Amino acid sequence: MAAARDQAARVVRTEPETAEGEAARDNSAHLADQLRTHVAEETKRRPPPPSGWPDDIPVEREYFGIDHCKIGRSMAVAWNFMPSFVDVFEHHHHPDRAQHDPYLVGIVAAADKFLLSQEDPPAPVADAPQASEVLLASEPEGPTFLQQCLPLLSEAERQAVMEILQTEYIHLLPLVQLGLASATLDTAEPNKISKAEDES
Repeated sequence: MAAARDQAARVVRTEPETAEGEAARDNSAHLADQLRTHVAEETKRRPPPPSGWPDDIPVEREYFGIDHCKIGRSMAVAWNFMPSFVDVFEHHHHPDRAQHDPYLVGIVAAADKFLLSQEDPPAPVADAPQASEVLLASEPEGPTFLQQCLPLLSEAERQAVMEILQTEYIHLLPLVQLGLASATLDTAEPNKISKAEDES
């Protein structure tokens, strides 16, 4: 692993137009293939992760040797994201550790905890009851849920945030899901059109 890291660092610093750069890229591709093979072999020997493991940081660390927060932080740094986004990726499970934008991290943490507290997916938009009629988990993880994520908000502001989360969950999330399904269908249509044009 250390050799792969060192090689990757050399590739990043090497000019792509040079012969050295091309050799480094080829070597990196070879190392990446070796790493994929090693991971695939390890995966075959390892039992599957326990059910309910997503978003369980200790289980991720034990099973994968790393958690999604560390991976998110590494990707954000590598892609030169703003420090606020790095904060979100790294600290959305512990908003009190945010260093650049505690409000943004708190908002993402609140939305994450709220969604994890909801057992069933939202009803389709046409069947969705009004927010006042819905009995959602009003305070995920007990009465201090929003206070932990957004400690500087007043009680009235926390209640407003909870209402926004409920409204988004009931009304907006199904629309996003429908949009994704529609986008998937739309991407298949151009192929049909292209084939029809080719035939004529």
